Amino acid sequence: MKANMMLNAYTDSLLLFLNRIQQFKHDIESKVEHYFNYFSVKWTGEFFVSDYLIQPLSVGVKRHFGITLELVSEEVILNEVDLYFKEILEQNSMVSIKCNDQELEEVIEKHFAMILEKETLDMKNAEEILHTFTTRKLKTLNGTDVNYYFGGNGNEVILIMNAFGQSIHYWCFLLFELIKDYKVIIWEPRGTYWKEGGCSQYTSFENHIDDIDMILSAEEIEQCYFLGWCTAPKVALQYYAKHEHRVKALMFISGSFKGVSQLEDFDTNYEKNLQEISKLLDKQPGSEAIFQRSILSSLNKKTMIERKIDAGDCDDIHDSQFTEVFTSARTEIKPLIGGPFQKKEEIIPYFRQLSEFWSKDVRELIQGAKIPMLFISGDFDQMASSKSSELLASISSQAVFIKVKRGNHFILIEQSELIYRIIHNFILDRLHEVKSNFVNIQDYREGIC
Repeated sequence: MKANMMLNAYTDSLLLFLNRIQQFKHDIESKVEHYFNYFSVKWTGEFFVSDYLIQPLSVGVKRHFGITLELVSEEVILNEVDLYFKEILEQNSMVSIKCNDQELEEVIEKHFAMILEKETLDMKNAEEILHTFTTRKLKTLNGTDVNYYFGGNGNEVILIMNAFGQSIHYWCFLLFELIKDYKVIIWEPRGTYWKEGGCSQYTSFENHIDDIDMILSAEEIEQCYFLGWCTAPKVALQYYAKHEHRVKALMFISGSFKGVSQLEDFDTNYEKNLQEISKLLDKQPGSEAIFQRSILSSLNKKTMIERKIDAGDCDDIHDSQFTEVFTSARTEIKPLIGGPFQKKEEIIPYFRQLSEFWSKDVRELIQGAKIPMLFISGDFDQMASSKSSELLASISSQAVFIKVKRGNHFILIEQSELIYRIIHNFILDRLHEVKSNFVNIQDYREGIC
């Protein structure tokens, strides 16, 4: 009886631990598929009250998750993947119990089955979430169609602003969380295909701004929250400058701010390469196919670790190369990244859109904003500089910057639950005009989340 009571007290802690192990495995293998077939995870055995738990848990993790835990001394240098695992353990210190191997095995079996069931349901719901939205269509004065999508529950409204030329599928997991508490409007920029991405036409910023205002007027929404990813923050800021009475707060995920004054030194290589291609396209008309092949080839290139695994040669991988696991995108979203470049005839419209985007300097708009602003960025983002977001947030007393540790450009899908929690707490603070709901804001700023 006493042993059973101790096990019951232990199961909540164990379930949390196993959930984090499952997430850890998914995060790594979604980017490097066979990683754990070739690499063990080094750990020092800390964060457990009792050494008794180390051996049976190591056996259970190997059996159920296929992850080999290698116990090492504290002097051993850990790579980025090992450090990520260490952080998971730091968040989940185990209680000390005594039980035999069979009892512990039964607990692990039970909760591992629960984890798999929950993950299957979540994946299915996330992929089907777009079908719950109602498609709506408006026409401009010159007869151009403006599409948007409406769904969700709650009193507050969030306008989702996607990046130019990108698929809405990037948002599925975050939408899965948002629609539980908010009404959500998804604006589809003219020329951007809803599902597959791509840019069939160039549309000026002014027209985009007018389209958004027309949507809010049609829905009789006096004021709402704006949530934009990648290139969308600049559009949101331009809209706020013209219609500030309609915007409650601005929230930016992985914002790209290339073209903003005094930030040139922080442009990413990805941004610089796109601008060079844009210049060459202007000089060499008809060369779209050449650059299309080059861009798609670059986006599909495997990481050093992936190439080594394919060759069966993992002995000479350096510790620094494990960073690639976090900077690369998950396998299932890599095809989405090439959306704007899939059709040759859409290359020019997309780069025209980017050229106008780069020409917009929003520094003064941020500095003069009178509403709350939230900047969220991953410190491993290689497409849009997190440093640029941080510096822009620092020039406004209305802004908060949150750095997601080991987050890349796609944190809205890869860390959707965390991003939702940050957004939700930020909105609660605005509604109640207090800071108490935005827990550990200093921790976020220091990159602990």
